Amino acid sequence: MIPMMGQHVVNYGNMPLGPILLLGNDGSLIGMEYMFTLDMLEEATVMTPNGPESILELEGLPVTIPDLGITPAVNHMNIEYLPHGHEGFDQPHFDIHIYFVDEETLTNLTT
Repeated sequence: MIPMMGQHVVNYGNMPLGPILLLGNDGSLIGMEYMFTLDMLEEATVMTPNGPESILELEGLPVTIPDLGITPAVNHMNIEYLPHGHEGFDQPHFDIHIYFVDEETLTNLTT
């Protein structure tokens, strides 16, 4: 469990792009994460209700989670640049977190 992000569940075939599913301590889906280098971000696509779209042109929120075939409503999101990367993806990259719950619920489900 990662504080404020929950448990991460990943299909390693999707790495590093994701999606990485974020689960609360009760097992509920609270969000998802994508990781991109700047080069990857320029070419990356995600599935939307209208089919694949460039992440830079994404207008069709909420996003469909391809592995689950569901389209939860997006509550909020954040984008973080990590100039030195982190364990598991040590290249400079962006972490994009898309949350399906409000911040109070997120706090309660990830602490």
